[in-house]
Formats: sequence, C-alpha cells, structure tokens
Amino acid sequence: MNSQTQSPPFPPPPFPLWKDTPLHRLVLATLINEFSNRILTHHSSTATIENWLRENHMAHALPLHIKHIAPETFPPKTHNEATEARPAACPPVLCTALNVTPSLSDSSLAYRKIHLFAEGRVFCIADNWYRPDVLTPSMRTQLETTDIPFGRVVRPLGFFRRILEHRVLWSPLPQGWQRVLFQHYNAQQEKEAPFLPVPHNLFEYTAILHTHNGVPFSALVETYTSEILNIPFTLP
Repeated sequence: MNSQTQSPPFPPPPFPLWKDTPLHRLVLATLINEFSNRILTHHSSTATIENWLRENHMAHALPLHIKHIAPETFPPKTHNEATEARPAACPPVLCTALNVTPSLSDSSLAYRKIHLFAEGRVFCIADNWYRPDVLTPSMRTQLETTDIPFGRVVRPLGFFRRILEHRVLWSPLPQGWQRVLFQHYNAQQEKEAPFLPVPHNLFEYTAILHTHNGVPFSALVETYTSEILNIPFTLP
C-alpha cells in the first residue's frame, strides 16, 4: 500500500498528558464514568468502543481487531500470535448462570481469551466461556477459525447482556475528594503539578449473554483499559 494512502499513525498516548490537578482528575473521572455507562447500557462492547473512537477523533484506528490468547481454542498462525496459556476454568457462579454443572464445564463450554485492539493498543481484555450447543455450526466454525469478534458472530441470536458485577479497578478521585481535592488548590500549583500515573486497567464487568428468548449462552469477564483515554486534546 502506498504510504500516502495509509491511515495516519495513532496519536501519542496522553500519558503523561494527565497531571495531578483537580481539573485533570475530574475530566478523567468524567470520561471513565461516561464510557463505563455506555458499556453497561449497550449489548456490544465492540460497537461501544468503535463508537467511542469515532466520537473522540480516533476513528483512523478502526477497525478493531482481536488477538486470541488461548491457543488451545484458536491455533495461531505463528508463535507470536498467541501467548501459551491453559484455558481458564469457568467460575462456579458463571457455570450456574449458564445452566452448566461446574464439574462438567470442561466438556460443556468452549473458552476464548482475547485482546480487543486497534493499531497495537489494547482496549479490552476478555475471558469468554460459551455454550457451543446453543450456537449454529456456522457460528462455531467462525469462532474457531476467524478473528471476527464474538458479538458479531452471534448477532443473529438477537442476544442481550445482563451485567452480574461491575468492579472499579482505579479511580482518579481520592476518597473524600469532595472535601480534599480543592483544599490546597491554587493556579500556581496547577502549573507545577506532577504528571498523574494512570494504570493500564480501569474497570471490569462480568456479564451473561442471553439469546432473544432468554437462553444463557455466554459468560464474559471484560477488563477495560486506559487506552480509552487516549483522546487527542490538550487540557490547561
């Protein structure tokens, strides 16, 4: 491909864009909360991330891709395409939600661990246990042999998602921030403030996917990363 027709490079990461100031912490908290709410209220994490990138001037990174991390369920084309890992056992509470006996989960469930990424940046890390018996042969083949995201493959099921747990892994706002965040604030300190270290993982959702008529067929544990904050703008 001619270099003139290639997509522009992904903008440099904002870190250390973010500084340890009240304004930056509040903006971070607002962005994380907005994105988290979208994940909570939409059925497809892939579509949610894609829309987020479009709205925040990062659409040049599209389309999203997936990288399989469990070679047992998706043979890599080269050694570098997957990390050696044994399939994770499905937690008993998720087996119950899928109407699967925990002792039979190894034979009743298929497993995929994937990274959802664009231009080398991982936006979501997902563990997915699913019931092949609920899927069509075509769906099973696509999941075993292609890089198509899970939600797109099973879209004909008319699925919906039920959130079981939302776990915050990091917050930019300290405990009691309403009282302490502006306690020693002044403009000069804001100019001299150090950069704020932002960890890679922000929050985690555990969810069950159901077919349109209510049959549970997939359990997901999704961890969303700070790459969603890689928005090309500059704060004072």
